Amino acid sequence: MPPRSGTAWTSDRIRPQTHKPSAHLVAQTPSKSDKGKGRAGTPEPPRSTAVRKLDELLAGLRSSSTEPTQSQRFKDNRVSSAHDGCFCQARTHALSEYTPLCAACGLVLCALHPPHRPCPHCTAPLLDPAARAALLVQLEEQRTHTLAEEAAARARAAEELRMAEGAFPALGGAPGAGAGAGGGGAGARVLSLVGQRVVVESYRAASDMRSKEAAEREEDAEDGVSPRVPPPPMEVEYMRVPRGPATRWVASRDGEGAAKYVAPPPVPRGQSDRRGKGKGKARDVAGS
Repeated sequence: MPPRSGTAWTSDRIRPQTHKPSAHLVAQTPSKSDKGKGRAGTPEPPRSTAVRKLDELLAGLRSSSTEPTQSQRFKDNRVSSAHDGCFCQARTHALSEYTPLCAACGLVLCALHPPHRPCPHCTAPLLDPAARAALLVQLEEQRTHTLAEEAAARARAAEELRMAEGAFPALGGAPGAGAGAGGGGAGARVLSLVGQRVVVESYRAASDMRSKEAAEREEDAEDGVSPRVPPPPMEVEYMRVPRGPATRWVASRDGEGAAKYVAPPPVPRGQSDRRGKGKGKARDVAGS
């Protein structure tokens, strides 16, 4: 007689039911592919000031037009004079590395004036299409070289930190010792008892402190740049106070009290001839 279903004497051939994990547990469990993506998606280190400046120059050269119209040149000139233009003529700042001179008006340009902007004086473009393309290639090569140097410097710093940690090995039985040795940039916490109080102090790694100090030095260097020199005024400046009696200069502009040209009185023709003859005779007598 076959056993009835739903009783405790069911057949051994019936497989026991297995509980499936809930959806939130499955979502929280990381898969192998997710782990690989996490390793591949490591955030890049922050860009340095030199790399940011090169990126700004590259973006400006790529976005600017090669042959702007007259209205666009005037608009760019107003923006350039207000924000990027500097008329120090390399006396206050260093000479521009890319466009040291305007070929149209001969204005000497300093390093604060970007090469993709027109001349702040005559609004003429500083680069022709060929020079623009050559400068783009030069800046891209310079950016690649700078990134390689910074990566090598970071690798050297990491190697020095690893060697310094090897000189003072951590205790093997201490919990979390391996994590502290592996994460060179992580901080450390020290638990101490002061009387009846528990004090927890945090210490940052030396690499983090060095990076912060380097960032502060770069910010100080950027803030220490001398201000831009404005363009010269359109009107010539002169002394506007009235002329004093003891001064040796006079106001050469039109107006009350200005200096005027006074023609000498005419000399009669006969007198001028006699004066000339007398001078000639005197020279003859002196020569004889």
